[in-house]
Amino acid sequence: MPGGPPILPSELPVLIDRYHSDGALLEINPAQQEFLGLDAGDKPTLKTMYSSHSAEFLRDVLEGRVQPQASVPLWMLGRDDVEHPVVATLCRTDAGLLVCKLPLGAQALSLQDEMIERVEILSGMIGEAREAYWCIEFLEPIDVTQPEDAIIAQVFGNASCWRACNRAMAELYAVPEGLDFNDQPVSRYFPDTPVNREMLRDLIRAGYRLDGAVAIDQRHGGEAILVENDFRARIAEGRLVRLWGTVRDISANRAREQDLNDRADRMRDILGALPDPVLLLSAEGFVLAANPAADAAFEGRNLLGRAFDQIAAHKAAFQTLRTAAVLRDTGEIAMNLPAAKGSRRGWLLRVAFSDGIRGQMVVTARPQRTRPRKEREEA
Repeated sequence: MPGGPPILPSELPVLIDRYHSDGALLEINPAQQEFLGLDAGDKPTLKTMYSSHSAEFLRDVLEGRVQPQASVPLWMLGRDDVEHPVVATLCRTDAGLLVCKLPLGAQALSLQDEMIERVEILSGMIGEAREAYWCIEFLEPIDVTQPEDAIIAQVFGNASCWRACNRAMAELYAVPEGLDFNDQPVSRYFPDTPVNREMLRDLIRAGYRLDGAVAIDQRHGGEAILVENDFRARIAEGRLVRLWGTVRDISANRAREQDLNDRADRMRDILGALPDPVLLLSAEGFVLAANPAADAAFEGRNLLGRAFDQIAAHKAAFQTLRTAAVLRDTGEIAMNLPAAKGSRRGWLLRVAFSDGIRGQMVVTARPQRTRPRKEREEA
């Protein structure tokens, strides 16, 4: 062959040893002999070449208690019983077992240290975060090739556990002091309910990546809690291995939203019942809201979005109102506004800012009463 004779496997810079099924050493290549500092007359064994834990693992593989693995860390014993880390590939042969290894050099070990450091940093960041982080590990992975209903049933039915949930998670779900959230059953806090099933259905349809998913969970004592989740997933070979994400308590937010909606409904009812016109104007002078009395009074059935100057047919009308609001003038402003059939009618207006000096203004109006001619003449 070009470049010289072929290199035999035994001559490769790979540590190789072969064993009979009964554990007897059949072969050891020169690279491994040199790596361990063995002399030609030495008769090494599993026990003398490997640490006790690694030797026990290899015996379990030889005896069929453990399946061979493509990549497994082992420790080998050099001179003076110094342990050397290696990564091994195990292959069964007709005679027994072939073990091929590569030493882990300083660069690989430094990379391992860096990875460990990164894990420690991330664990610290998550552990001390104010936001609740969670992870569900499926001890029985979910077959995501099944129909939606079958997948959802597996999520609630297959064995699972919490992993790496932080302190904020335990506080959110009111876990008693002294209990580890990660030791609790998943179903205790994430129960099988119609709402949660629909949330999982949304997650499946979103490709297992979903933000703002609403669920109803339970605190440790059984109290229902309305939460919002951001979901991520790990899927391998068609199996859902884990779900993780963040969760927020939105019970108070929803209660406030409902309270505001209820107040708005009541305010609309009140404004609708008022006999006098009421307008809400933007900072630029456009109508944002109007009660039915305003629609009926100011010649318009489409007041929303119109400029107040246009409604008043006077280019300085809005500025007059704004000046009064800025000066906090609580007196009434007399203004003639168009009425039906092109006529004009006198109104007395009051104005005030609803949300600060640069914001929206509320305008209330009442008809300007004119005295009968006889009273005016007598006066």
